[in-house]
Amino acid sequence: MVIKKMNIILKHTVKNIITKPFRTLVLILCITVTAVSAYLMLDMNNSLSSAISNFYTKIIGNTDVSISSDRGLYDKDFEGVPEYEAIKLATCAEKLYKRDKEHYSYVFTETAGIFGINLDSAYNMGIFKEKFELADDETAISKTFAEKYGYKVGDTLTFHDKNDKPIEYKLVKILSEDNGFISRNNCNAIVNMQAMSDFNAGEKVKVDQMYVDVKDDSQIEEFIEKVKKNAPYVECENLTGSEELKEAISQITSLFVLIFIVSFLLVIFITISLSNRIICERMSVIGTLRSLGISSRLTAFVLLLENIIYGLAGACIGTYIYSLIRFPMLNTMLYLGDDSTPVFDDISV
Repeated sequence: MVIKKMNIILKHTVKNIITKPFRTLVLILCITVTAVSAYLMLDMNNSLSSAISNFYTKIIGNTDVSISSDRGLYDKDFEGVPEYEAIKLATCAEKLYKRDKEHYSYVFTETAGIFGINLDSAYNMGIFKEKFELADDETAISKTFAEKYGYKVGDTLTFHDKNDKPIEYKLVKILSEDNGFISRNNCNAIVNMQAMSDFNAGEKVKVDQMYVDVKDDSQIEEFIEKVKKNAPYVECENLTGSEELKEAISQITSLFVLIFIVSFLLVIFITISLSNRIICERMSVIGTLRSLGISSRLTAFVLLLENIIYGLAGACIGTYIYSLIRFPMLNTMLYLGDDSTPVFDDISV
């Protein structure tokens, strides 16, 4: 008897859904949109943090803190700080000249960055993806530098020291775009620290930038505070969790929370409106079911079952659609890199 009653209920429910295709489509579409926006809202915070983290990792490897000072950076500036590993950089600039191809009498100028760097430290911290060495008369340049000025491995590049004396270096390597901040979208060149003294006309090399990997990430803020206490003139930037970054992520996440709330309220409004119509249309069915001896509780379940089917159908379709668009959509929305590769290769919640 119970099975017979359930068959009657299911038969009427399915019939009601099929006979009103437009209403069914509207309800399922609204629930689908809400499901997708809910998934997107839940995904966004962690995915955005992951995207930014991976973006920084491709550019600066394991770096937690960026430190710079025009006065130079010295060992005394780091007394009493938590354990860390660092890359020390000495920097200078070289003026580049390039004639216009159409108007040869016009010359364009730009500035190339010259970095003296410890190559082993850069590799160990993940800034360089491959290990290589440079002799005192050798240099490596970014891919952008090579393409813009037509350089290839084996060419001789001429730079100038602070007294404008020319210094020749043999080009032994062109850095691919995945080799950290030095090789991305700028005209940059690197030499070893010993060669960097040539740019200072033989004077002692002054380290003016450092990229630091604090061994214990929970001590990053403590590290920055102690460095600033030792050397107030030093500029420190937390690259992993600054307040500005957290606030920006929070603002973006709030936007998607708002989108979800709006779509959720829309579904509630439409569902209530259509449910009232459904109840009015089902009064004759309800009377028939009651006359057949079906309890009021089971009769109420008949009306509820139809909405449950709408909800399950919309949620399942929304889940399936989101599983298809999740990866390409988030990669597009959170794209922070250059034109060649996405910021991250995988997104995890």
